[in-house]
Amino acid sequence: MSSNIGLIISLLFVAIAFLFGADLITIQAAYTSLQNTANDIAYDIMQAGYFDGYVLNNIELTYGLNSSGITLTSNVDTENGESVNGYGDTVVISLSRDISLFIISSDFTISVTRSAVLGYYGNY
Repeated sequence: MSSNIGLIISLLFVAIAFLFGADLITIQAAYTSLQNTANDIAYDIMQAGYFDGYVLNNIELTYGLNSSGITLTSNVDTENGESVNGYGDTVVISLSRDISLFIISSDFTISVTRSAVLGYYGNY
C-alpha cells in the first residue's frame, strides 16, 4: 500500500518538474523569437536611413506585430509627426510580448531592446 502511495506522489513531482521545464522552454522560445524579430527590424531601420511613421507602419505590416501580440515602442514619437533622418542618428526600439505559462506565473512579459544607427547599412 505504501509503495503505491509513494509511486503516486513521485509521479506528481515528475509532472510538476515536467511542467516547469515546459515553462522554461516556452520562455526561451519566446525570447529567441523576439530577439530575431528585433534584429531584423533594426536592420531594416538601418537600411532605410530614416525612421518615421511610414517606416513604422511598414515594419508593423511586414512582421505582423499587431496580430502576433508583439508591442513595438521606440524613442521617436511618430504619432506626433516626429521623424529621424540624420545619418548616424540612433533609434532605440523595444519589443515586448505577454506569454502565459503553466506553473511559474499567470502573466509574464518578455522584452527585448535594440538600437539602430540610421544609414549604417545604407547604399551611400
